[in-house]
Amino acid sequence: MRALESFLVVLLIAISAYAQQTNQQQLATVRRLEKETALKPESAAAWQNLGHELYNEHRFALAIDAFGHALRLAPKDPEINNNLGFAYLFSNHWNEAISCFKTVLELDSHFAAARRGLCSAYSLNQQLQDAVEMCLSAIKDDGTSAVPRYFLGHTYLELGDSQKAIATFEEAARLEPTTAKIFTGLGFAYFSLKNYNRALTAFERAQALDPNVDELFSGLGAVYGQLHDYKKAEGALREALARDPDDDADHFNLGMVCLERKNRDCALSEYNYLRMKSNPLAQTLFSDIYSDKVIDASRYKARY
Repeated sequence: MRALESFLVVLLIAISAYAQQTNQQQLATVRRLEKETALKPESAAAWQNLGHELYNEHRFALAIDAFGHALRLAPKDPEINNNLGFAYLFSNHWNEAISCFKTVLELDSHFAAARRGLCSAYSLNQQLQDAVEMCLSAIKDDGTSAVPRYFLGHTYLELGDSQKAIATFEEAARLEPTTAKIFTGLGFAYFSLKNYNRALTAFERAQALDPNVDELFSGLGAVYGQLHDYKKAEGALREALARDPDDDADHFNLGMVCLERKNRDCALSEYNYLRMKSNPLAQTLFSDIYSDKVIDASRYKARY
């Protein structure tokens, strides 16, 4: 009991220290804002500079506020609109980002960065046909940028055109051969065509470049399952779920792998998780748990 009380005291001290640190960061931001705008409180440039500083620190919500102040002082400035668009983009506010980038292009139709931003925002917002058109336009603007190709590859995958996705991701990889997320996208594209060996090669390349890239372990888990390497599949899927505990496809795949490894309790745990979320994959997993048939490996799920 005393050990528990000691633990709680330490936890409360840690929480208090974190709160103080957060308050200190907020106070520093306020002071910096006051310093930036004290001499020229009506200066859009001062707010713009503050927005850049906050954006570079990945403090996107505060950057949005600063760019918003700048925009109220200079509403027709395409650069401020563009910066606000990217701050919204990295805050996962796709619609607001789209609105900003559209405004930029209305003010300056040659603003290439806004086209790249709009390509990204359309793709992330599942406006797929708009994304294809804008990404192709962005590629035409700048033949050396991998960003629009990366988002175009994902858009083609969402549209079910895996061959175009592969070609587009491979172009992006030639331009940026050290960017892990490009190879993750390429892995999912090969997976969708059931070319599991090439998918594995792409995922392993991504892992070598950056093991923290989004969805990497989900892809590895799915492809290891297809290749019947169930021990590695389980390890990858548990790592994926440690990073994102709410991914239903990973829970389903882990249940399938647990069955292959004769761990029915694990499979039942994943079934119950999916059942509680009313996911129809629960019934598929349930049928396999109480079936003597050989599991059809083609049912492993990937994102696409």
